[in-house]
Amino acid sequence: MTWSLQLTPWALPPILALLLVARDLGFLWPRRRESGTRTLLTLATAVAVWAALDLVGAVSPSLGVKVFAARLEYLPGTLAPVVWAWFALVHAGRRGELTRWPMGLLYAASLTLAGTALGRGTATILIRSAHLEEVGGTLGLQLVHGPGHWLSLLARMCAVLVATWVVSRSLARGRHAPAQAALAGIAGALALAPPLAHLAWAPGSEWADLSSLGFALGCAFLVGGLMRPHILNLGPVDGDLVLRELRDPLVVIDARGRIVDANRAAKDELGLEPYGDVPVALGTLWAAGPTPTETPPARIVLGRLEDESAPPRTFEVTLTPLGDSEGARSALLLRDVTLREAMRRELEKVNADLERLARTDGLTGLANRRHFMEVLEQEVERAQRYQRPLSLVLLDLDHFKRVNDTHGHAAGDEVLKAAALVLRSVCRDVDLAARLGGEELALVLPETDAGGAHTVAERIRHKIEAGVHRSPAGDSFSVTASMGVATIAPDTDTGEALLQAADVALYRAKDGGRNRVVLAG
Repeated sequence: MTWSLQLTPWALPPILALLLVARDLGFLWPRRRESGTRTLLTLATAVAVWAALDLVGAVSPSLGVKVFAARLEYLPGTLAPVVWAWFALVHAGRRGELTRWPMGLLYAASLTLAGTALGRGTATILIRSAHLEEVGGTLGLQLVHGPGHWLSLLARMCAVLVATWVVSRSLARGRHAPAQAALAGIAGALALAPPLAHLAWAPGSEWADLSSLGFALGCAFLVGGLMRPHILNLGPVDGDLVLRELRDPLVVIDARGRIVDANRAAKDELGLEPYGDVPVALGTLWAAGPTPTETPPARIVLGRLEDESAPPRTFEVTLTPLGDSEGARSALLLRDVTLREAMRRELEKVNADLERLARTDGLTGLANRRHFMEVLEQEVERAQRYQRPLSLVLLDLDHFKRVNDTHGHAAGDEVLKAAALVLRSVCRDVDLAARLGGEELALVLPETDAGGAHTVAERIRHKIEAGVHRSPAGDSFSVTASMGVATIAPDTDTGEALLQAADVALYRAKDGGRNRVVLAG
């Protein structure tokens, strides 16, 4: 047996087939996770092996090498049609038919032919005899085929025809039905044309059989005509692929509350597996049934079942019944919103802080004038509507400018803070203390008549007068306060009117010698 090579034009078809398949493999490999791509990768690989064996038979002058290569060609020659049928069923969303009897019959025929091709004693079933014949100055292989060859050819044609019909019907459901169905038809025709031409014009001439090139062209057309423009994506999506690759955890629970299916994310992130433990929060949500479509998805907190130390996370759960009959399964899609919830809580905290700052005086921590007036208007309206008492205490620190001039503004700020603490010390939960501006403070007293307000004001006056302050230079000093008290009257219709009455009383207190409380009216 010699391994010298002969230059022959019949080496060009398998070389072209190898180049086409290499191009397909390079395109498909990075996309191997897409639906239908893995079957096309397997088909391209089988065709590559087929073309390589064709090339060996074409360039070798040895009869033994040519016959051996021709026998081995039956292996990829029987595998390629099977994979083509796989691709058709996967693309059409009929994965379940991969295990039914028609495909089983094709598997059995393919395995039988593969075993026949590999067995020395059974090889004559495929090739009865072989001899070399000079064609155009080169030695070509002439074969007398056995019954196994014709069975192989019949199985190949049937598989490709059925696959072409399945893919064409699947594509025909899209918007561009005629063009899409034609793509599958042309690919099948390219695969079947070479063996049919071989039967018609040169049966038995192995050098004239371009089946590997036909399959390479058909595969290239499927890849170039369907995958590149993403027409495959218009067909039914492989449900198993969706369940497996979905990044959000998804579980299917049956009528008994058992997990019967779960995707990879559910297992990796939460430890949920078919017929495994169901978290209490998830089971409770499933038992409650689906929420109305107009309400947002339910929120639950879950952690990993097998790792109690893992921090729990918040999930939005959408429950979808699978089927209309009672007791049907339900799919629960869990979307991790832990980070979003943390950001929402932080945003609420920031907004609350901003709202508090917007209604608070920065120095004393009391309510500012804007917030004070809003509350005062509301209290006046409520008191008039329900005929309830309401009083207002308006306070002004005596000779406060003298404090700033003598002891400095820092000391003046401390005096204001101390006065604010005094107001807080006498405030009930329903009262509101505020700084209206400068050294002017105020206190709203709901459900308080004039006598009660006067008592509160005197208590404040005494506490302020008893306070001892110290300047930055170390000097001790004290301050007093003048106060005006106004109580709501039948004709008091606004907060501004009540404030004006208290202001008049305050000025009377100042004119009367300061450090005193004066009632309005």
